[in-house]
Amino acid sequence: MAENVKRSYFEVLDELFAGPNSALEKYAKVRFTQYEMNLWRKHHLPLKEVDKKAKRYFGVRFLGEGLRIDKASQTELNKAFESLHFAVGKDSGDPALLTGCHARCLKLVTELNEVLKADGLEPIPDAEKFLDFFTFDYEVRTDSFGQPIEEKPYGFVIRIFRDAENRNDFRSILKILRAEKREMSMQDIWRIIKFKKTHSKPAK
Repeated sequence: MAENVKRSYFEVLDELFAGPNSALEKYAKVRFTQYEMNLWRKHHLPLKEVDKKAKRYFGVRFLGEGLRIDKASQTELNKAFESLHFAVGKDSGDPALLTGCHARCLKLVTELNEVLKADGLEPIPDAEKFLDFFTFDYEVRTDSFGQPIEEKPYGFVIRIFRDAENRNDFRSILKILRAEKREMSMQDIWRIIKFKKTHSKPAK
C-alpha cells in the first residue's frame, strides 16, 4: 500500500457503513428527513401524514426538545430548516463550501478511492452517484401505463426508497470480505449483489 494512504480499506469503509452513526446512515437520515418535511412545508401534506421518524428527528434535532412543530413560530421553523439544510449539505459548485453530512461522505469517498487505487482496485468513478445510491435511492411508483403516480391533491410523485436496502446488501458482502481478509472494488461488490438478486429466489 502506498505510504501516503493512512487508513486501510476496512477502516474507511467502516466509517462509511458501520452502525447507526456511520457517515452514510447519518447522511441518509438527514436527507430523508429533509424530503419528508418538505412534503409538509412545500406541498402542504398534512403534518400527521409525514413520516413519524422524520418528524421526531426534525423536532428534537433541529427545532428543539419539547417544541412542537405545529406550535412553532415561522421564525423558529425557518431556523430549524436552515439547520437541517446545513446538516444535509449542498453542493454549491465550490468544494470549499460543502457542509454537513455531504462534505463528510464526499471526503470519505475521496479517501476510499485513494485506498482502492493504492491497492490496485478500480476506484469509484462518480462520487455523487455513489452517495445517492446509498443515501437517497428510490423508484417512482407508476401506473399501468408507466406514468408516475402523484399523491393527490398535493402534486408530488410517490417514491419507494431503496437506499437502506442498498446499504444492508453492501454490508453483507463486506462482512464476508472481512472474514476472508479480501478486498474488492465497489463496482464488483454491486455486480455480486445484482447477480444474486437476478439469479436467485427465496428457499422454500
